[in-house]
Amino acid sequence: MNYTHETSRGACSANCQARDMEFVALYNDTLKLMIDRGVAAPRREAIRFTIHNGHPRYHVSYKRAYAVVCQLMNHGKMSSNPSQSAQMWIELTNRVEALCRNTGLSIARAVEFVLQHCRATRFYISEAHADSILDRARRQYRQQKLK
Repeated sequence: MNYTHETSRGACSANCQARDMEFVALYNDTLKLMIDRGVAAPRREAIRFTIHNGHPRYHVSYKRAYAVVCQLMNHGKMSSNPSQSAQMWIELTNRVEALCRNTGLSIARAVEFVLQHCRATRFYISEAHADSILDRARRQYRQQKLK
């Protein structure tokens, strides 16, 4: 099954839509491979593999990224068990800090560079959220087929 995905208007921002579309595309490729290889519970394993091994873009706006990175660089720590999104912000901040330290770029330029040229180490979503993304994509796929 090959699902494409577009969220309804207002369902989430354009950045969330892009992330979700990227997730669905990688999931489809992974699911096909898992089925071809005879993996037990291929859908569940494809979700887990895609979340932890996908290398998506950072689907955040420059303005938001700059604000959060500056806040983390100035005030530091997050909770000892940060949420998925907090983990993403920490990773992004670490990359910006390293770029500033190693190249002398300003924070603004480093944020811009990381957003344009770097990929996250994983999808920062839960399995439950991945399920809801895929359910929405399946519904839309079926609706398109009926037209």
